[in-house]
Amino acid sequence: MLMVEEHHDTPSDSTIWIGLPDKSLVSAFEGFTEADPAKLPKRATLLVGKNAVFEGVFTYYDQRPRGAELAALVFPRPDHAAATE
Repeated sequence: MLMVEEHHDTPSDSTIWIGLPDKSLVSAFEGFTEADPAKLPKRATLLVGKNAVFEGVFTYYDQRPRGAELAALVFPRPDHAAATE
């Protein structure tokens, strides 16, 4: 699992993104919906997860958590992709 915060121009506005190993887990996170991978931010702050996974997707953006809008995205696990080839 990966949870990151995307910061917007307004100090009290941000979006929380979660990455899950399986789409079936999205329903366990109330208020989150599946999002288009093309809408992922380029910069974000890691809230929960492994640095190696985070660094493969985002550029680190150091900001304290603020107000948030909820969104979810299922990230493929790097080790899973290699195991299925």
